[in-house]
Amino acid sequence: MSDAQSQGSQNQGDQSLADLGIEGGGSQPNAQPPAYTLEDFLPVLLTLLTPRKALTTVPTFTPKTFADCIQLYTDGTNFFLYVFMNGTWHTFPASPVSQIIAGDSAIGISPSSGTGAVSIFNLGVKSVLPGTNISVASDGAGHYTVNATAPAAALYASGLVTQAGNDNTDIVVLHGLGVKPKLLKVTATYGGSTPAYGWSSGTFDGTNYAEIMMWGVVTSGGAAGSATDRIIHITQGSAGTFACTASMDSTQFTLSPTVAGSPGLTGDVNILWEAYA
Repeated sequence: MSDAQSQGSQNQGDQSLADLGIEGGGSQPNAQPPAYTLEDFLPVLLTLLTPRKALTTVPTFTPKTFADCIQLYTDGTNFFLYVFMNGTWHTFPASPVSQIIAGDSAIGISPSSGTGAVSIFNLGVKSVLPGTNISVASDGAGHYTVNATAPAAALYASGLVTQAGNDNTDIVVLHGLGVKPKLLKVTATYGGSTPAYGWSSGTFDGTNYAEIMMWGVVTSGGAAGSATDRIIHITQGSAGTFACTASMDSTQFTLSPTVAGSPGLTGDVNILWEAYA
């Protein structure tokens, strides 16, 4: 082989290495290319021929070869491609989002296809409709007030109690509601042998009284009236009077009688009570 042929062969070898990104010695007249052999490339070739197993932890190491700069990672559900560039690992999902689909009627997207540059926005509540035992009020500015209109279940108890019309002992009744009544209602009656009668009905809400009454005695007359300072008023005129005020709590209510007359109302006053909570 002539010197010219030898030199041309060397330049062709250097050019081939340069095409691979490996510097040869072609730029200098007497430079020799690096002595690479097939064995130098076998590790890389074997790596390319063998499927790479996905990592189960995110790569954080610094690669020493180009092949190590490309890693596969999975968390068991999602799959990612990790590439080491400029001293940092960068990740790409193996199944990128290709479309976004709007949810219910309060969520919108633009463009509607969900592709390209996508904007997601809240369309807001369009209307609130009242239902059973529900009322809705709007201030006209998109604000709604929802209220329950179902009546609260009333607690109720009632019973009977009797006491002599000339006995001023407090009458204590366990109403059993478990809460303080909102209203106590009492109806009282009295009868005498003359013949005579007395009737009274009243209410007490814990503060205020309202009461009506009437009475009569054959051959003597009778009367009717009302009051706001007591819950019971039974009378037989000058013969005697049985009047009560009240108090109550979550356990009981108390009727406190004031009696008058001599000998007073010697018969029983019959009391029907009703407690509401």
